[in-house]
Amino acid sequence: MPGSIAGYHYWRRQQIDGDRIVVISFRLDPAEFDKLLSRRQFDATSDPQLIQTAIQRYSEYSQECGLENYRISLPKQGVVRMYWYSHEEDGVPCFRDVFTNKSRDEVLIYGGN
Repeated sequence: MPGSIAGYHYWRRQQIDGDRIVVISFRLDPAEFDKLLSRRQFDATSDPQLIQTAIQRYSEYSQECGLENYRISLPKQGVVRMYWYSHEEDGVPCFRDVFTNKSRDEVLIYGGN
């Protein structure tokens, strides 16, 4: 884990059916960004349409849960890169979307199970 993480905000919700959603936002030294991706194989994109679709999915969930009250937000300089993975763990689908800005010093992670 990067040692330079600051402004860390975390939110977690477990639903009655056992599904879990986690949202984390923070700042870090851009030189340490790759440490975030070191434990899994992530795909990456800069395609604005793919990023916008993922942001829309996150935004709908964020509004439903009132995440703005938890000081959790997408990078303020705008998202220009997204990393993601999805897999099954014990038959349960899991995913992580990692959004970052151009300088890679602001991050939002959105994931489930």
